[in-house]
Amino acid sequence: MCIDVNSYSARATSIDVTIEIEAIDNALENVEEVERDFIKYRYFYNWTIDKCSLRIGYSDKTLFLIRNQVIKKFLIRLGSITII
Repeated sequence: MCIDVNSYSARATSIDVTIEIEAIDNALENVEEVERDFIKYRYFYNWTIDKCSLRIGYSDKTLFLIRNQVIKKFLIRLGSITII
């Protein structure tokens, strides 16, 4: 029996990516609206904390607290994902 290692590796990688995307989607479902807004502006739009605070309407200090909450939530929800 001959096994195509490259084909198997590609399928395994595709499955791993799908599982990781599902885990990220699940983690995003469990954040509050203000946390979701913070994630969007800070990490997808690459805004500074100051610009985020103006848009969201929270102080920069409060956004740092929100950031820490988000990190903790994601560490719990995404702890099983291994980045290679």
